[in-house]
Amino acid sequence: MTAKTKTGKTFPGLVKYAMQECKEARVLGAEGVRSDSVAHMAADFDFQRDKRPRLGNAVLHVAISLPKEEAVGKTREQVGEMLRQAAEAWRKEMKIENTQWALIQHFDRDHSHAHLIINRVDNTGKTISDQFIGKRSREAAKEVERQLGLISAEQRGREHAKQPGPTPSQLKARTPREVRQADWQRTRHEVANALAPQKGKTGSFDDLQTKVVWNGIVVKPLMHKKAEGMVVYGVVFSKNGFNFKGSEVGKDFSAGNLQKSFAEYRAQSSAQHDAVQQLGTAFAAGALGQLFADGAKQAQTKKQDSIPKPAVQAAQIPVLPQNDFEFGL
Repeated sequence: MTAKTKTGKTFPGLVKYAMQECKEARVLGAEGVRSDSVAHMAADFDFQRDKRPRLGNAVLHVAISLPKEEAVGKTREQVGEMLRQAAEAWRKEMKIENTQWALIQHFDRDHSHAHLIINRVDNTGKTISDQFIGKRSREAAKEVERQLGLISAEQRGREHAKQPGPTPSQLKARTPREVRQADWQRTRHEVANALAPQKGKTGSFDDLQTKVVWNGIVVKPLMHKKAEGMVVYGVVFSKNGFNFKGSEVGKDFSAGNLQKSFAEYRAQSSAQHDAVQQLGTAFAAGALGQLFADGAKQAQTKKQDSIPKPAVQAAQIPVLPQNDFEFGL
């Protein structure tokens, strides 16, 4: 599942796009707005956004997509229900509640998708934050995949990035913006593919850099000075002209998690080194003891061989007494 977010200024244009007949638009659900026409839905959104007239980007547009494999063997209604559940779970994970929204399914692509329109001005007139919304949306989508047992979009993206030639997203890209977004996504997955095998096998950012330099990746720890010295507060990975924060590549690759992994690797390496030293010492002591034992055994054998053995006495033939009568003398 993917949930790509974008903020905008006006509702009428987005509602008109989402409700197009040429896309066989089908409303899967709505709250706080009428869904019988474009005009009514747009007017209801605008009525509430007027509570915060100075808010520029009051529109939150979320494109929720499922891999085409999810639709195999399912009817349109079943796929629509999956999209509805995914959108509901996503909103809960994002804590976007108590506001207007509408979910409209489209059928103009080879994968199942729907457009979720959300009013960033909630029912009480407060603003729903869009801070770090891209990152939060990706994390929420992963959690929804886990909850609903959906195919992992992140893993599929990484697999596509391993293959030669353009990814499906790169093939579908038409506008310069879409091309750049597809290239950004592929490069992000390439960076993740290069970093993943090094997890638990490096002890520092410099060590990690030497391992991934052959993949065209530059590792840039972000540091600031404190009383105790220079402290790492973030990390950026650069490739193909794109820069990625560690958390953008993956949760395991944030600066904090990487430093934990480095510390564990160093501790493990130190323990292994100590164990090898102890084994070497024990082996050396045992070998020396065995050498002494063998030497003592050889010395004992030589000593025994040097002692003269007694001569063997010749057998004596007994002399029988002579008897005069025996010979008739």
